[in-house]
Amino acid sequence: MLKAGLNRGWMTVGLLVIAAGAAAAGAGDLNAKDVGYGLAGEWEGQFQLRSASGKVSASMGSMSAVLSQESSTLEIYYEGFAFGKAVDGAMIFSFSNHNPNLTVLDRTVKFRMASSADGHEAEASDAEDSFAMSGMSKAHGEVRTLFTRVEQDVWDIECQRRDADGEWMSVLTLQLDRLDDGEQSAAAEMFAGAKPLLALRRQRTLASVPTDK
Repeated sequence: MLKAGLNRGWMTVGLLVIAAGAAAAGAGDLNAKDVGYGLAGEWEGQFQLRSASGKVSASMGSMSAVLSQESSTLEIYYEGFAFGKAVDGAMIFSFSNHNPNLTVLDRTVKFRMASSADGHEAEASDAEDSFAMSGMSKAHGEVRTLFTRVEQDVWDIECQRRDADGEWMSVLTLQLDRLDDGEQSAAAEMFAGAKPLLALRRQRTLASVPTDK
């Protein structure tokens, strides 16, 4: 579906999000495990980005999510188009009972965030079947990633930031439909060598290694 765009130049790396902390009570019926197990698989749908100037670009996209049950970790790679160029990104979602955490690396959106040691709760979402991971960004203030189960095999993933009026503004949105059993997404073909995913793995590995103070 999207192979024709994969030969174009990728847009430069622009988004790094590290979020920790679950949604506040009442923010939805989902928990971290619901998200981790519910998103595993192959997906296609719409990919939408908002630029720093507020312009929005949307296209068809796809996502591949691989589950590691031993470590309670879901690795996600997605790809699509925005503003006339091929774009891609990755997420690593750990749904441990003790410390659920999420890292996001997108190669288009100019949006950066530093992790909070204790995490930062997101306010309640209007969606019933939802789960939010949130934190603070030096450049953009409060940010969050919201997972919403629209139907059993229909999910939305949305990275948001608070605007000057205190309202949540969408920066990156994935609207996804699960593919039938045995079908492979375009993202799955790139999964093994996906640069954003490889970068996130290295980042998490380095973060886990103690350093001398």
